[in-house]
Amino acid sequence: MNNSITRLARPGEEAQIHEAHMRSIREICVKDHGEEEVCGWGNRPLGNRWVEAIQTNLVWVIECNQNIYGFGFLEEEKKENSQPSGFLHSLYLTPEVKGKV
Repeated sequence: MNNSITRLARPGEEAQIHEAHMRSIREICVKDHGEEEVCGWGNRPLGNRWVEAIQTNLVWVIECNQNIYGFGFLEEEKKENSQPSGFLHSLYLTPEVKGKV
């Protein structure tokens, strides 16, 4: 993945982000969590989760040749009269980019 880039996700990429997420769970996370746990976790339907996340938070993707191979979801917390803060909600990579980006 020499020509991969990291950038903000765009509306319309929800299905590719979801597929990278499910692949990461099934192909990488299974080693630590086992087949039984991953069975339901790694086979969830797309739903509207990524539509809302892209619109309201920071979703970064790893793209190569117009395909998404990983993502990070940073959820911002906006508190009155304080510094911006947030937390890393998720970070998933597919085998193609794990250890390379």
